[in-house]
Amino acid sequence: MIRAVLVDDDQGNLQTLKLCLADFNKFVEVVGSFTSPLKAMAEIKRLNPDVLFLDIDMPVINGLSLAKETIGHYGDLVFVTAHEKYWKEAFGIHAFQFLLKPIKDEKIAALVTDLKEREKNGWLGLWQQRIQDLEDANKDASQHVDYIWLMGSKSGLDKVYWKDIVLLEKSKQSNELIIYTQNGIAYRKKNTTLLIVENDIAKIEKTFKEKFWRINDQQIVNLNYAASFYPNNKLLMLNETVNTLRPEYPLTITRPDALSRIDKNKLQSRP
Repeated sequence: MIRAVLVDDDQGNLQTLKLCLADFNKFVEVVGSFTSPLKAMAEIKRLNPDVLFLDIDMPVINGLSLAKETIGHYGDLVFVTAHEKYWKEAFGIHAFQFLLKPIKDEKIAALVTDLKEREKNGWLGLWQQRIQDLEDANKDASQHVDYIWLMGSKSGLDKVYWKDIVLLEKSKQSNELIIYTQNGIAYRKKNTTLLIVENDIAKIEKTFKEKFWRINDQQIVNLNYAASFYPNNKLLMLNETVNTLRPEYPLTITRPDALSRIDKNKLQSRP
């Protein structure tokens, strides 16, 4: 069951959203609804909902500020607003979805489907941003996918640029993914598969030049940090600027595939 909190200073809009979600009460439980964003702030921190629905234009504190103040106390963030102009700021603070009023049943149905899938497969901060939604709206997605938000050591979200990610590694001991950055920080995310990551990277690579390659069953490498390939010995060597990780990793790909990738990315190949 997905636990939801709703915040909108307009009681009518709040009731409309409740009624739409009521059609999906087998999957979504509204555990709190508020017309006062200040009252909502304390309750969000107490309830820790799986999804937070926020209006944006509200008195005293708007939805964007409320989302920032309660980061780490909710799972997915959904903005429900009448103002399209806020879409850039909304996706900039890791919104899962940006819905324009008036709310329609089909929009909520599609959203609940996405939330159910997210609950099943887990998520990586902003890993699965609404890239396709932005493309469909003729927006410049490259401005929004060059970084992701990942949970840091102090329960806050760190802004991590894709260019700084060296290696993504599936843990052998637990159901989590470890994300290593060039500055030596390792982020851990539970309930995430390499398949999910690969699917999103395929979309992201279309919008900027970072190139990631799954080299074996456990690891995906940023090729900007690769120094050499040894197709015969099936090894990949990281360059010397990455001193926080071990220097070599096994390749479980075929030799032709390795040689093709080496040639395509102008990488150094050694016997």
